Amino acid sequence: MPAASVYPLSAFQDIPWPEHDAGAKAWFRAFAEGDPHALIPNVWAHVHLVTDGEHLLPVTVTIPHPDNAYVCSPLSHYVTYAKKEALKVEPKSLAFALHGVTRGLGAYLSGGGIEPAVYVNNWLLSTNLYPKLSGEFVDEAHQALLSRFPESPIAFRSVDARGNPALLERLEGLGYTKVFSRFVWYQQPDDPGVYRKKSYRRDGQVFRRSGYRVRAHADFTEADFERAEALYEALYIHKYSPLNPRFTAEFLRTQCRQSHLQLRGLFKDGRMDAVYGYYLRNGFGTCPIFGYDTSLDPRLGLYRCLSWLWAEEARELGVTIHASSGVGAFKRHRGAVPEVEFNMVYTRHLPRAAQRRWQALQVLADRVAVPLIRKQEL
Repeated sequence: MPAASVYPLSAFQDIPWPEHDAGAKAWFRAFAEGDPHALIPNVWAHVHLVTDGEHLLPVTVTIPHPDNAYVCSPLSHYVTYAKKEALKVEPKSLAFALHGVTRGLGAYLSGGGIEPAVYVNNWLLSTNLYPKLSGEFVDEAHQALLSRFPESPIAFRSVDARGNPALLERLEGLGYTKVFSRFVWYQQPDDPGVYRKKSYRRDGQVFRRSGYRVRAHADFTEADFERAEALYEALYIHKYSPLNPRFTAEFLRTQCRQSHLQLRGLFKDGRMDAVYGYYLRNGFGTCPIFGYDTSLDPRLGLYRCLSWLWAEEARELGVTIHASSGVGAFKRHRGAVPEVEFNMVYTRHLPRAAQRRWQALQVLADRVAVPLIRKQEL
């Protein structure tokens, strides 16, 4: 088997795509045939692939931009996004203090060595599930990335001790540092301790009484994909943060028809009021597309309906749910368990000033962000 090499997405036809992972090739074909920025308008990044012909990981390299989505920009993730999240903290005096600290951190980190960053296993999603990887491939990918990007920090996204413990251990052995990313939640939907919980059962009752019917994306019209985009943006962009990736209707349409993304819409009276979209990999499933009409009466319980439907489908599919981050109390009441997710960052090849900035970020995250998020279940 050849050693792992890094390929630009522009060399799409020459990349030795793994035959057993057709979904990966289909996913990135959309970006190769079009413009990543056109499909996800707030993503500014160059896309590469590192592969040995059997294993493959997508790689992005940040194009610095003040409005970049956090999925490909450390500054957007740790500074711009964090400043907004700080304002949610109670009491308000603490919120304003944290906002000031984050702003100062941003000034320090902007001094260099943070961007452009090389993000590994970056599907341009909030949660990036990993395929099965051999230790040898991880070692070879590390060397190939160092050779190709000698002046940039290298970070493996979405690594935690529950979802990919062997990868975490391997990267630590190579000299990668655990930099806190967020708290994530795992739910085992076939566990009676989950589906027998009172909150879970009530969610099912809310859906059954709602009058909504579920329709898969194979039955979507072109207008339905447009509506799915609007519903996702209503929640993730307008309510949560404009730094979340903005998935266009064209992105959703293309990926549903060509790759492994699955969409489900909730319809009533001919109108779709809520949508969720998931993909599966290596025994796990995650739902990066979630949205509903936020102008409707909250008593409809659309978020509860979506969560229950996805958990029920995951139970039928026999996969563990990676429930991403946020609304911790809601997920805990439905049997989900928390885990600390990291960006595994390698900086030993960088100048000392750049290494110190990442070290400062790590210390601040460990001593301030982690305890605070645990306490307030953000």
